[in-house]
Amino acid sequence: MLSFLCYIKYQANTVNKIDNDTYEKIQVCLGIILCIIWILSVRVIRSMGRNLNKKIDGFLDSSSDYVIQI
Repeated sequence: MLSFLCYIKYQANTVNKIDNDTYEKIQVCLGIILCIIWILSVRVIRSMGRNLNKKIDGFLDSSSDYVIQI
């Protein structure tokens, strides 16, 4: 209906009907790649946070470090 406002969408839907399957495959591949990048980046950030917490905890003295056993 209003596809004439977006020329790229109009051209992709009307002129290149044969290539719509190709566009869909490209979008699916890009979506999968983006999900993999997000998962890996979150895992790297979490592991960096764990390492930083261990490093900070090594410098701090807590009450459990000075427990007296009876």
